[in-house]
Amino acid sequence: MKIEIDYNKALDLTRKIIQLKKQDKFPFNKIIFPDTIIPKNIEKGSKEHLALIFYSTSLDSNQRSDLLYPKVINFAREIGGLENIAERSEPTLRRIILSSFGRNSHINYFETLKTNAEILKKKYNKNPKEIKGKTVKETTEKICKFFNYGPEKAALMIKNFVRFGAWDFPENEIPIKIDRHVQRINLGFGVIDKNKYAEEITRKGIAKKLQLTLINLKKRGYITQQDISENKSRIITAKKFTNALRETHLKITKEENISAIELDDAYWGIGSGLCNFNDTKYCYLYCPLKCEIRPPSDDNANWFFPYIDKRKNSYLVKHLFK
Repeated sequence: MKIEIDYNKALDLTRKIIQLKKQDKFPFNKIIFPDTIIPKNIEKGSKEHLALIFYSTSLDSNQRSDLLYPKVINFAREIGGLENIAERSEPTLRRIILSSFGRNSHINYFETLKTNAEILKKKYNKNPKEIKGKTVKETTEKICKFFNYGPEKAALMIKNFVRFGAWDFPENEIPIKIDRHVQRINLGFGVIDKNKYAEEITRKGIAKKLQLTLINLKKRGYITQQDISENKSRIITAKKFTNALRETHLKITKEENISAIELDDAYWGIGSGLCNFNDTKYCYLYCPLKCEIRPPSDDNANWFFPYIDKRKNSYLVKHLFK
């Protein structure tokens, strides 16, 4: 089933998010976007800078980006420049990776870095700038041929290559990254009709995969046995609405002439800043979005539970959000 997006709500949400960022209030007066940090010895938009963005983006999942990007900068220093990845022997590369990144069972650092370095060397003369196609769509397709890259990471890479002047796509014609922040905020704001699209955890395949998630959510206090008994544990599968959200936001940025760079940054700032307070009182007092719910998800944001509010003081919703 193709999920339909409430365009008017999505437009209202977009305008409020952009307005909040323009006011230069918390979190935007405090936050530092990790993907905008440029080491002092690297020129903005240079081959070295673009390589830093390219490799950092490929690793930007299942970990905090504010911790990842400094690690990639350190890795580049230890290896003598990112252009040397393809030339390093496996033992040497593995040793430097372990020293720079530590262990993370969710990410294969070696395969990601080595594979992408070899493709970049073979097809693009080690220069990520040459990946650009004639259109945003073609460029996205070319990026997605690299290891550990998909449409969302491709959107993040395109955003920063446009931000730093490496590629000349119009800012209102590039996609935003539909990550868990965007997904959760749109669900909480009511852009997606949960009553229409939520499904019960009845199919054997889904039920088996979600068993560990349900256990973890119960341990964290986000879900109770009563929630399950009352059928509040219904889910919305992220992959079913991700494309629809991407297309809707792209339509909005084009029609409203909104910079996708500004919108993507704003979503990340709100999601990693304001939303992290995880308190209904704070949402009501300081956030103009006033989401009716903050739904929990599994660790990989494959499934969201739109009838459960993970915030503290969630019992106040019916009194505060009228």
